[in-house]
Amino acid sequence: MKHKRFILTLMAVLIPLGIIVVYGGKKMLNARPGASQYFNEASAAYHAKDFVKAGAIIAAQQSKILAEAEGCELIISVYAELANFSALEEVSRSCIATNRAEGIAHEGLAFSLSSQGKIAEALTALEAEQHKKPEVPRIAIALARLLVMSGQEERGGTLFIRVIEKETSWSMWLAEALKQSALLKQANFVEKLSQVVLKKELVFAQLEEKLEAAARALELKELAELLADRHK
Repeated sequence: MKHKRFILTLMAVLIPLGIIVVYGGKKMLNARPGASQYFNEASAAYHAKDFVKAGAIIAAQQSKILAEAEGCELIISVYAELANFSALEEVSRSCIATNRAEGIAHEGLAFSLSSQGKIAEALTALEAEQHKKPEVPRIAIALARLLVMSGQEERGGTLFIRVIEKETSWSMWLAEALKQSALLKQANFVEKLSQVVLKKELVFAQLEEKLEAAARALELKELAELLADRHK
């Protein structure tokens, strides 16, 4: 059985890019069959939220753990939890170079660089990756957040809307867009985003209520009423 154990979930927390690391699959009580002792020990510590212990195991055996099928995801997750941004940058770059942990490694790189104040470098790296892999939504959303962070709201907003319009799992990216307070003050963005959302099937009423509130605040009354009608 294939498990997705480590994901970067985009949630509202007080750190750059709003990224935290959470356990993303079925918990393993002890070990993953076939994995090395080092991977399983670090994985067990991660699941127990003993990130310091997991980090120590990884630091001593990083090359062996990285060679595991889910080694990139585990190491990126642990270094992000430890706010070890230089190590997170290094391993994220390595995983991107070897086409592993697609999207997650890109988020790790964006998070690590922005947390070190290297916004311009982060933008250059993510723009290049997004150009190479325009079909990967995590890369596009990581770039969109960086653009907004750097004051390029129009470009960032356009990228958010493009992903939300295209993706079937669009609600998670809508949630990310609605965390961008700078975008929610712009009538053009809120209007375009509302028009896209109105063409979708209602998934989470609470998300759309936030969009409705933004439309009302900008006096986009007709759009606000259309959104409200969807979740009455």
